[in-house]
Amino acid sequence: MVKIYKNKSVQAFKPDPYVMTVLNCMMWVFYGMPFVHPDSTLVWTINGAGLIMELIYVSVFLIYSNWPIRRKILVVLLIEVIFMAAVVLVTMLALHTTKKRTLVVGILAIIFNIGMYASPLTVMKRVIKTRSVKYMPFYLSLANFANGLIWTVYALLKFDINLLVDPPKPSLFLCYRVWFQRLSISEDVSVYLMIVRSFFFLSEQLPNGLGALSGLVQLILYAIYYKSTKWDDEPEKPTANVQLSRTNNNNA
Repeated sequence: MVKIYKNKSVQAFKPDPYVMTVLNCMMWVFYGMPFVHPDSTLVWTINGAGLIMELIYVSVFLIYSNWPIRRKILVVLLIEVIFMAAVVLVTMLALHTTKKRTLVVGILAIIFNIGMYASPLTVMKRVIKTRSVKYMPFYLSLANFANGLIWTVYALLKFDINLLVDPPKPSLFLCYRVWFQRLSISEDVSVYLMIVRSFFFLSEQLPNGLGALSGLVQLILYAIYYKSTKWDDEPEKPTANVQLSRTNNNNA
């Protein structure tokens, strides 16, 4: 953003990650509301701060981009606002319990979280094509990697991953059977709930895992193409054609 402000132009920087993150933050802010998912103050405060920051970034693109790019950003933002308004209306009018609202809005939030982490793919495509990381912000890639990695580790600490990779131990089944017998629930239901719990764990970790992977790929690309990148402050090297023309002029 500092480079865009200094040059008074967005040059070849892509607004895709920032525009996609706006929708992602709006969805998570709505998810953290007390009437959707109670006791989620940290969710809506963190994503609310992120939403403000992303709107500032998008505003910079709107100010310093040409009309075709500006029109594209405005159209996408309008679609996001309309979609978000529809989600809020349907959730509040059709879903009357916080459990149902949490389920529906949570699924949408996970989907758009994946979209946010996948949005830098357009930037990575340009990096590979031009063999230059000039327009791929390093600190954004580093932040995506760190954010996805930290949230993945945090969630793993709250869940026994052995349940996903190892067969359940007999003692574990015995504990579940005793517990569910006290609740007058069959053992088949207990196994089903274990599977459901594992499924929701994977669905929660998929976006964060993809975010860490996406950030890691960007950092690897940055390391590969850093030396071949021509930065603004580097003088341009004369090409072979220019050198040849100068030689011909001297001979003449």
